[in-house]
Amino acid sequence: MPMTLMRLTARVGIVAFLGALGLVAIQDRRPVATVSQNRPVSMLRDWTIRASSCAFSPNLLEAWQGDRVRITLVSEDNRYSFVLDEYRVSKQFAPGHDAVVEFLADRTGAFAFYNSLTYDNRCSGMRGELIVH
Repeated sequence: MPMTLMRLTARVGIVAFLGALGLVAIQDRRPVATVSQNRPVSMLRDWTIRASSCAFSPNLLEAWQGDRVRITLVSEDNRYSFVLDEYRVSKQFAPGHDAVVEFLADRTGAFAFYNSLTYDNRCSGMRGELIVH
């Protein structure tokens, strides 16, 4: 090993040892990834769900963990409710009386939302799903 390379290796070793003891600050020059390349930056996910003829549209929503979720609920024909148990969301809405729910998607999984009003048997089957990646 050439003498210059040996001196450089010895210096790097000493600096690393002193850094481990907290006596020398070592700058880590590796790039820091704050966001996975497959995941967008946390953001506001804003949807409008329309309820009509005992169905939610859309009935599938997708977000990423850490996203802020805002859902505007619009009824086109009857009184409905929107219940998302895992996020403690429960809201009623009717024609001309839209409702808005907001929450932080703080955990991953597939979460069902549904209508809890049962004035019409057909409407008791209103379901949808929020998927948080």
